[in-house]
This record gives sequence, C-alpha cells and structure tokens, in this order.
Amino acid sequence: MRHFSYNQNVLIRTRITFLFLFNSILIGLKPSLTLASSARFLNNDSRIEFLDKKQIKSQGQYPFAASWFLTNEKLKYSQKGERQYQFSSDCQIDKQNFHIPKDYVDFWQRCEKQLRLESSWAITHSLKTLMLKLQLMDNPWAEPVMFHLDGGQKVQGLLAMKPDSIPRPLVILRLGIFGSSTEMQAERFLFMHLFEESPFHVLILESLSGADASSHNKAPLIGGVVEGLQHLEVARALMNSGNPLSSRIQSLHLAGISLGGNGVLFAAEMQAVQNLKYFSSFIGYCPVVNLAETLAFHQGQRVSLAGMNWWASYRLKNWSNKIKFNPSEGFIDGLFENVESSYKDWIKNTNQKFLKFPDGYHKDSYWSAQQIKDYIPLVNSPFLVFATEKDPIVPFNLNAKIFENNSNITLLKLKEGYHCTLPAAYDWYTMGQLTQNFILNQSGDFGLTTKTQSFNISRETSAFSKALNKSDWFLRFARSEGFIYIEVQPKENLSQKLARKVIEFVWYKEASLIFKIPIADFFPYGINGLPTSSDKIADLDAFNRSVDESWQNEAGQNMWERWLNHNISWEINDAGLTLSWPVATNPQNKR
Repeated sequence: MRHFSYNQNVLIRTRITFLFLFNSILIGLKPSLTLASSARFLNNDSRIEFLDKKQIKSQGQYPFAASWFLTNEKLKYSQKGERQYQFSSDCQIDKQNFHIPKDYVDFWQRCEKQLRLESSWAITHSLKTLMLKLQLMDNPWAEPVMFHLDGGQKVQGLLAMKPDSIPRPLVILRLGIFGSSTEMQAERFLFMHLFEESPFHVLILESLSGADASSHNKAPLIGGVVEGLQHLEVARALMNSGNPLSSRIQSLHLAGISLGGNGVLFAAEMQAVQNLKYFSSFIGYCPVVNLAETLAFHQGQRVSLAGMNWWASYRLKNWSNKIKFNPSEGFIDGLFENVESSYKDWIKNTNQKFLKFPDGYHKDSYWSAQQIKDYIPLVNSPFLVFATEKDPIVPFNLNAKIFENNSNITLLKLKEGYHCTLPAAYDWYTMGQLTQNFILNQSGDFGLTTKTQSFNISRETSAFSKALNKSDWFLRFARSEGFIYIEVQPKENLSQKLARKVIEFVWYKEASLIFKIPIADFFPYGINGLPTSSDKIADLDAFNRSVDESWQNEAGQNMWERWLNHNISWEINDAGLTLSWPVATNPQNKR
C-alpha cells in the first residue's frame, strides 16, 4: 500500500460512520454524461466549445437507491432565499461596511452565534445540503461548454450569464471531488448564491476527479497543480479580445470548494509569480491545502478507506477500465500511481511559454509539485476562506488552520457545519451576502445602484403593518405581460386571523399589499432586458434570452423567486410603502 506522509502529532477527531456516508453520498453522485459531438466554437482561434443541452445523456453508472434518492423531486425542498430580520442591528449584514479583511473577521466573530441555525446534527446538515432543489441544466441563462486546454486536456463547464450587455464580474467555481458541471449536489447552494441571487456571471468547472472528466480525457490528472494551471489558461481564453464573451466580462474571480479549493490556492500563488492579474479575488470553501497529508489521514481510517475505495472504483469506472492497479493495494492508491505517471507527460506537453514558476519549485515531480502550502506567502490578491472546524473530510487542522494569523489570506472559522454544509448551518441570506460583498469590493469600477419605487397605501394598512415585526411578513411574486407583481403578505400564522379572499393567482384581499413593477426596471440596459442585436452572441440562445422569457420554465421561476427575495428591500412608513433593489451600473472602462 502506498503511504502518504502524515504528521502523526496533528490532533484529528473524526466520525467514521459519518465520514463514510458523506464521502459516498454528498459529493458528486450524478452519473457520468455522454456529450454531443456537434461543435459550436465561438471563433476559429477559440478554445471554447459550446455543447448541446439536448444531447447530454446519462450513462446510469450508479446504484438504483442512490439515483432514486438524489433525483426524487418529492424529497427535495426549495430554498426561496427569504430574508430573516431577527438579528441585532450590528449583525445585520446590510448595515455593515466591509473595507479591509479584518472587517470580515470582526463581523464573523461578533455575529457567528446569532447566525447559527437550530440543528447541529451532522446528518441533518448533510441532507439539507444535498436535497436543495435546483434544475441546473434547465436554467434559462446557462449553456454547457468544453474548454480545450494544453496537454490535450478537456475541461467541461456550465457558463451562466446575465441577459443584458453590462460587463459584469464572472466567478469561476471549481467543484469538489467527483463534481460534475452538468449536475452537482453538495455545491448547489453556491450556484444559487453566486449566480441566481447575485449580479454576477458564473462558470462552473468540473473536478478532474469526476466521472465526466474521465470520459473525455485519456489519462487521470487530479489535484491543485493541474487545476490551478488550467484556471490561468481558462482566464486567458475568456478574456481574449477575439472572444465575443469578453465584452460582457468586467473582471474574473475564482472560487473552489473542497478539492476544488486546492487549485484555487495554487492559481493565486502562480498569479502572484506571473506579476499579472488574471483574477481580482479568490475564495476557498473548506479547501484542501495539504493533499498528501489529507490522503494519509484517510488512509489511517481503515473502515472509511475501504468504503472510499469501493465507491471511487464504482464512480470512476472509466478509469478502472483504463488504468492498471494492484487490487490488493486499493483503487485510490492505484489511481494516484497513474496520476503520477500521467502528470509527468502532461507537464512536459503543457505550453509553459507564458508561465513562470516560484523559485525553488519542483514542477517535474507530482508530489513535489503538490507542496503548494510552501508558497502561500506569495499570495498577494484578496483571498477569503470559509472553513468548518468540524470537518471529517478535509480536516481543519491539516488544511485551513495554516491560514490562521496569515496576513495574506482572510480565514472565517465556522464552528457549525460539516465540510461546508453552510445551507444547514447558518442564515442563508447572510452567507450569500458575505460572498457577494467580498467579490463586489474587488470588482473595480463595477458597482450597484439602488432603484426605488414608492406606493401609497391606506392609513389603516399602514397602521396594521407597523404593528407587526418585519419578520412577520414575506414576499410573493408573479409575472404577467411584462410586469412583476409583488405581494407583501403576513405569514400564515398571522393571516389566519384575517379574512382572506382569494381573487386570482397569488393575490389576496385584506392585509396583503400588491404592487406591480415593469420587468425592465430590474435590467434597465437593453430592451426589456434583451441585449441589442449588436450585443448578441452567435446562436447561443441562453445568452440572448430576454428577462421575460426566463420565466417560462420552473427553473427560471425558481431563480427569479430567489433573486427577488434576496434583493428586494421594503419599508412602510406614514408616506406609504417603498420597495428598493440593486441595479448593475455600466462600468466606464472594462478591464
């Protein structure tokens, strides 16, 4: 058996049963995909190929029970993104001003207890993270994409872009182990936060450890060194002036979760060495920092290691059929033996014309190259890390702990959550705003202005409204003929005390307040949110689809409900009701 180096003096606490469950189910349980061969390249020089959603087919490589559990819509729940108002004033994130990294740390240390949700059970956290309802491939503003990169590698992604022509920040999200860009489980909340509730574009990139990557690559390559260099290459392709997408990109930002965070860290180090600024900021969610020591830790957990070997061999059947390994040593050991060999060939064939490596860096040997923790002091771009202290998969003491008291990287330590099961651990709105605020602060001339609209209401309604707490109300939405109808309604336990008469759709009499706003007010640049003909991108329907059209399927309706709940603020006073929401401003000079 291959033995990875591991510092035995590091104190680690784990729960074997939960670890096995989490590794087996939480990360990437979607079957691998067969992709259509019909190519839609943006131009002759581009390495960006768009794929046909309709021809993506499942190969069904998973046990029936797992597939049934994860695809059964009756078991899933919808996260509507509703705000909570029960926090003290100094812990309401909209009232904070974040200017320097210490501001984020101070806020978290002051408010972490208030922001916690009730349950601290590991199984509850994992299930709430897994069972978020998200029809990812049905999102009306998303297109599957393939990047053709150096060394013959292909990386599949899903590119989601807002519909107007404003240059916006684009966030690249690298998934964790086994992660697929066409369907993901543990990372769904990040797509909701980074795209559906935000003003950003998002590009999801698959993990090289995933089944999809094994289907369109000849040899296995895993880990932060390869993914980190790929991030720089993807950034160059996206911002190439010959790429029509570049006109809609104001800045690039890189985020990664778990194993995906390993490549984010290396990209930040390599960017510093190049003395170029591909990415304006970096975010790590429970990132792997020490890959070898983390593998060695799991190697010491015999029960969980056996389960991981079984699951990995089943999950990566393409590799198990292609590579040679000794069954007595286990699939994971055999896989990394092949990774070491594949890496030597890949690094030789990678175009290093534009790359400078850190002084003393040994790039020719896989495990020497993976010692990326030694180069953390090189990081000179804003870098935010969320890390759960209770982490049986990426142990905190072996990984994120290295960022404590580090002036280059801002660490937010989370006492709740297991391996970044954030949807079940902390207030949804606050966690989304923390990430959004950090990216906005690093996005230069891109900004948001506040648009407001006021409505007259009766004196009786005003008096009734002010007699209740803001947390006693919620918003409901509908769309019709170019307008969004917004209803401010008491929660059910209060509305039961009132006479309610249904008129139509979601409209109610008595205490409900109903207002309509033109859809174009939410995307004021362009005609009803539709890019002008000069801004349209080839025949990519998703990027040319109007705001009104985006409501035509369930995925679009759910996306809009989350965006509206997350972004609309309202106040009632003697003058009436005022609604406000952020609108992207058009930067004067695109990066």
